[in-house]
Amino acid sequence: YQSDCGHCETAIAALKSQYQDLVAKGIEIISIAGDLDPNTFATYAASFPWAAKYRDVEGMNGINFKNYAVIGTPTMYVLDSKGVIIQKPAKVEELLKWSGK
Repeated sequence: YQSDCGHCETAIAALKSQYQDLVAKGIEIISIAGDLDPNTFATYAASFPWAAKYRDVEGMNGINFKNYAVIGTPTMYVLDSKGVIIQKPAKVEELLKWSGK
């Protein structure tokens, strides 16, 4: 995600509102920001209920975005315990449907 992305704000709000249900289903949320400014990242990520919040210091050109072929934000992936991508929901609603909600 990026802090100045309107679609990201919508997705993050949905993740925040469904966070306890997702955790109860064994889903861990990890967010990686493409924010170049560390203060922007820290301020925005402070409201997330999940602990795993990271910032790629090179933004959208960083290794995390390149390794997962992220070409726009928001982008979501569901990984298994080995780090293999098993789902790529376009919206939080798809993630909720996939998780059996």
